[in-house]
Amino acid sequence: MVTLGRGSDCAGLGDLQLENRLGQYMAGGRENDSLDKETKPASNNNKCSCIREGELGNVAVTAPGATLALGLMFMRTNNTAVAARLSTPDTHFLLEYVRPDFILLRVLCRNLILWDSIHPSIDWIRAQIPDIVKANVQDLFAGRVPDLEAKVHNPDIDFEALRQSELNIIAGAASSMGLRFAGSAYLPAKDTLIACVQGFRTLRRLKASSVGGSETQLHRVDKTTLESCLATCALALALVMAGYHPTPLTLSFI
Repeated sequence: MVTLGRGSDCAGLGDLQLENRLGQYMAGGRENDSLDKETKPASNNNKCSCIREGELGNVAVTAPGATLALGLMFMRTNNTAVAARLSTPDTHFLLEYVRPDFILLRVLCRNLILWDSIHPSIDWIRAQIPDIVKANVQDLFAGRVPDLEAKVHNPDIDFEALRQSELNIIAGAASSMGLRFAGSAYLPAKDTLIACVQGFRTLRRLKASSVGGSETQLHRVDKTTLESCLATCALALALVMAGYHPTPLTLSFI
């Protein structure tokens, strides 16, 4: 909270190199030698914990908090350099390296930093999705179906992982839109988020109608991811419409 929205201009905290530390806790890797060694915990290769194992950190534990901290620290600063640290993985390998729910947080925090670039439209949400994902899964909104017949038996393509990434990217973009236009009842934002909710509901219905082995690439996504992303988009819609009522309220019981 001390650094909320202040970026790198926090008096007295510059020597802590918070941006670099948070980047390491988010992406993993060894401790940067340029960081102040006096502030490092003493390493003992014979010991480990759920947070640190020698010089390495457990990103499964540290990444969510570090991602949110970095996003809130640079919130509304429009700092493109820091936003690049939170960019969506754009290769199949990187998409498998980052957990899909962490991708949601990256998209959300990246857009919180690039606050002025948030645009309430389906095209803006589509622009958040990497080409590798667009080429291998169906568009949630327009019904575009890539040519999957030649790829369906390709062992190098994990369709379910790509689908999970796509849905979490959409949910992350919807969340940032909900925060950007919270309480405004802004019509374009409302219509866009309604389209997101309807898209997830349609996908859930199609998945439910699939029986056993008849599930297609269109429906291949786990129930937990689908329900979580649907709830996230519904919450974003609620944020935009919070406090809005088209007509004055009448209290008939008075």
